[in-house]
Amino acid sequence: MALNTCYFLSSLKSCEPEFVVSTPDRLLDLVSLRAIDISSTSLLVIDGLKKFLDLGFVDKLYSIRDSISGHPQMVLFSDSYGEALKPVMQNLLRRPLSRLSLYDSSASQSAFISQYVYFCTSEEDKLLKAIRILAQVCA
Repeated sequence: MALNTCYFLSSLKSCEPEFVVSTPDRLLDLVSLRAIDISSTSLLVIDGLKKFLDLGFVDKLYSIRDSISGHPQMVLFSDSYGEALKPVMQNLLRRPLSRLSLYDSSASQSAFISQYVYFCTSEEDKLLKAIRILAQVCA
């Protein structure tokens, strides 16, 4: 291990970050090196879920989720939806679901069983509704 990496790991161990942005591989590496403790994480956001599925990272996402004690809030983003994502989403999420749909079509609305459906007419509207949902969930 290089000297800079050792310094980075010791620096990371000595602080308590408010948030961490990481790939699944890197996050699991940091957890296994005990450079970071994610057991008390309260919010986990996974962006690009379909891409992680395509790359074969689903087991790593499950490992990350299982490293967190309790029931963290989870937000999943995916640029597309298919039948292969449904069981992954159901396995990752352990609470009621909220799904934001950019399109008002019946196919889009019924593509996944959800507790709440929000209709968004633009990307800006979708972002504002997502922020409101997160604020309500985290309150």
